[in-house]
Amino acid sequence: MITEKQNPYVGLRPFETGESLLFFGRNQQTLELLQRLHQYQFVAVVGSSGCGKSSLLRAGLIPALKAGYLVDDVDRWQIAIMKPGKNPLYNLVESIVTLFLEKPDRSTIQIVDQVKEEGADVILNLLAPLAKVSQQNIFLLVDQFEELFRFSMETKDSAKKDEAIDFVNIMLELVHQTQIPVYVVITMRSDFIGDCAQFYGLPEAMNESQYLVPRLNRVQLKTVIEGPAKLYGGKLNPALTSLLLNELGKVKDELPLLQHALMRMWDCEVNANKSGQLDLADYANIGGIEKALSNHADEALKGMSEKDLQLTKEMFQALTAIDENGRKIRRPALLSQLETLTGTTREHLLDIIDLFIKDSRCFLIKNQTDDSGDRVIDISHESLIRQWNALNGWVDEEADYASTYLQIAEANRLKRLNKRDFLSGTELDISLQWYNNFKPTATWANRYKPGFEETIAYLQESKQLSDAREKERLEKQRAEAQREQKQAEEKRLEKNRRRRRMIITSLLIAVAVIATLSLNLVQSRRTEIKALNDKATAEAAEERTRELLQLVVSGQPDLYKDTSYAAVVEQLRVQQSEPIEQLIVPRAIKVPITGTNLFDFLVWIDVPTFRSKEIQQVEYTWLCSGFIDKVHIGKEPSLGFAFGYRGWGVCPQIAIKVKLKDGKDIDVSFPIMQQLQQ
Repeated sequence: MITEKQNPYVGLRPFETGESLLFFGRNQQTLELLQRLHQYQFVAVVGSSGCGKSSLLRAGLIPALKAGYLVDDVDRWQIAIMKPGKNPLYNLVESIVTLFLEKPDRSTIQIVDQVKEEGADVILNLLAPLAKVSQQNIFLLVDQFEELFRFSMETKDSAKKDEAIDFVNIMLELVHQTQIPVYVVITMRSDFIGDCAQFYGLPEAMNESQYLVPRLNRVQLKTVIEGPAKLYGGKLNPALTSLLLNELGKVKDELPLLQHALMRMWDCEVNANKSGQLDLADYANIGGIEKALSNHADEALKGMSEKDLQLTKEMFQALTAIDENGRKIRRPALLSQLETLTGTTREHLLDIIDLFIKDSRCFLIKNQTDDSGDRVIDISHESLIRQWNALNGWVDEEADYASTYLQIAEANRLKRLNKRDFLSGTELDISLQWYNNFKPTATWANRYKPGFEETIAYLQESKQLSDAREKERLEKQRAEAQREQKQAEEKRLEKNRRRRRMIITSLLIAVAVIATLSLNLVQSRRTEIKALNDKATAEAAEERTRELLQLVVSGQPDLYKDTSYAAVVEQLRVQQSEPIEQLIVPRAIKVPITGTNLFDFLVWIDVPTFRSKEIQQVEYTWLCSGFIDKVHIGKEPSLGFAFGYRGWGVCPQIAIKVKLKDGKDIDVSFPIMQQLQQ
């Protein structure tokens, strides 16, 4: 029968030393650790994240030691537990002072300063009085030893790195000295084993006594599931046990997820289902083993304002990181640092933190760091990072922001070394988008790489240079577009001018030819009328002239269509007053020479007869090469302004200069080919 007793499942947090009765499935591994500790004074317990290392030590090994485990004829144990955190030496001294010294004569900070100067002897002097009173073994558990790597490697402070080295040296000296029996056990994630090579002597010590925590088999997992419930008088439906055993093989972080799911199902049964046993309905209500943790964490977000939700996001992003190997890890931070990063008050921040501690969540933990009163805020278990969907996304987003900042900072460093130029193109666009959307602060950025102000100044200079280049490019583009538009307009106008000139020239040629022929015919007819004065009257001659004129204009139907005799005569009269250059028309003919491939070409100009007396001379100033030697001057019967040449081709262009009697010269460019094709 499930009652409202204390929940027998611990959830996400590790088991504590007082919860050994609830710790099932590890008896064999506890015995193996006792044997290892009997043989070695230093043991490194390693395993993957979520394999239960801390619980194995706290609820398995330590209770067995307190029960009177005999080593070197001594069965009494004094237990000290610590985590390296951000102040490994302080935490070491604090754990010893708190447990072994009732009234220390100095503060912890003073002892730490002495330890930094004198080393492990200071710790041994603290333990010496305890050893003289009664024979006791000293057991030191350094839990989550991998925190030391983050502490020593992420900081740029050489003093902090030296402190990490001092901590490892002191820890190893304590187990190697023979004055006081000190046993040290560390727990560490297996993926950090390679980082141990940073410290002299640590790899050698680990090689002697390393213990790799094995996975639980199906029988052991069944006792983990059913044992605590039976101890509290509860019961699990066999179908639920089978389902849990099957589901565990499909998920990572199986033990923390299992403990959390069982804790949630127990609460669900007590408060909602009340069927008398943990069953499949309880399992469905929590979202199954894969979603139970994420759903539980999401409940803490319900009802938050947008401001508090953003604050929560920034806080968890500050407490997590992705290391150089792509591992999502915890990153403990001081409460004072979180205040600065989030820009809120300590009280407000603590209210948010408490939401992730109460209601059996235990997702965050608060620890004292030193005598300053500040606290270290940390995520209780890294499985929360991997299993809480919202946090997983926040970590990826933070990593992207940090990566962009580091890329800009590196570009700035190279620019100062004259090894690259300012940012430009897509690289600049991405950087500006990051800066405008994320709005980073110096406090945030300097955790990843100092020099935020200089980096942002480099980004702004890159933008200014890019804007100047873009402005110049747009101005050139605009000028080019205007130039092309002007050229197109000029081409259009020139094309129209050429079309008008062609039309006018064609009309003038036709008019000149018609006028010349007409006047010649009129003159000829008048002569005929005069010669035949005795045969026809003036009226009959005039009628004949009109008929001849009509005959002439009938050869130009397009020009004189539907034009009356009076209009033609009037047009010819107009030509008498027009400038002569408008009446000069170049002409040409081509005649094949029988029996050869050659041709005779005759070139001349047509001018109305009644205007020809104004012309003094006609010169042909330019001929094609290859024809000049074949030119012979001919005489056109009516005007006499002609020349001829013989050849096998046509010279495409002839330059003609017409000299008038009034001293004016008229230049005519004469395209022979065009004339011959008409």
